[in-house]
Amino acid sequence: MTACSAARKGTARNHASFGLACLRTFTRTLARRLAQDVDQDLEHFQDHEIIRGILEQGRVLTEYAKDVDDKLRQTEMDSIQVGQW
Repeated sequence: MTACSAARKGTARNHASFGLACLRTFTRTLARRLAQDVDQDLEHFQDHEIIRGILEQGRVLTEYAKDVDDKLRQTEMDSIQVGQW
């Protein structure tokens, strides 16, 4: 019996416990699945030249992606300003 199902019976306090227990169970399950997905993605893309280069630099992919997005956004804004002259 999981904590989620054990808290299902009884008082309002138990109902609150039920909600928290279910939320914890859901969060743990989601985190485990996300970790599996990340592992699968890393395995799939580990031989990709660009990804491998980023990882070899010791960079975190999400930070690298944010940097690229920021640079693209700035370039777009610069091009809009140049077009307004």
